[in-house]
Amino acid sequence: MGKLIYSMNVSLDGFVETPDHSLDWATIDEEIHSWFNEQARASDASLYGRRMYEVMSDFWPTAADEPDAPPEIVEYAGIWLELPKIVFSSKLQTVDWNSRLVRGEPAEELAALRDEFPGNLDVSGATLAASFIRAGLVDEFPTVAYAADYDDWGYDGYFQENMVVCVESYIGAADGQEGVKLEQQVLITSTGAVPMSSDPMIDVLRA
Repeated sequence: MGKLIYSMNVSLDGFVETPDHSLDWATIDEEIHSWFNEQARASDASLYGRRMYEVMSDFWPTAADEPDAPPEIVEYAGIWLELPKIVFSSKLQTVDWNSRLVRGEPAEELAALRDEFPGNLDVSGATLAASFIRAGLVDEFPTVAYAADYDDWGYDGYFQENMVVCVESYIGAADGQEGVKLEQQVLITSTGAVPMSSDPMIDVLRA
């Protein structure tokens, strides 16, 4: 049986998105994008929450059509279109692009998805990921940590090479729902930040 994997970008002071829920705060260069491409290629299917699905489906279906799209973007667009996508939502009525809707509780639906997809399943969306994490169902947390302190979303320049930093990421604690806090040690290098363990400490939070 494959693994349930939640990959995320996080700044060293714990941000995974901007206050208006944008994901464009991180600089995704060719190397990092290629790494994400390989993560997606190794998955049998992606599990999406509503908001993340809307973000992805607004961009990736036509991303490869842009004349100046770099190779890694074109490559990921093809992977994304072909990959089966399971969207957990009580609000969406229809989905496209090799996707289907699921209305049930994520943790309860996972067993059937495991039977259908024997390989790895990738989780996209913090609120959806939090529901799986609370149930102890996530097997891996690949983390791309950025050596930048976003104080009011301006670079602070505090972190220095060879420092070891404990990154606290707050996931899914919103709208009265339980969330989770992941604590992970990372080493600052000249090219970024490297997680020192693939098994972060997990605490359940309530908004």
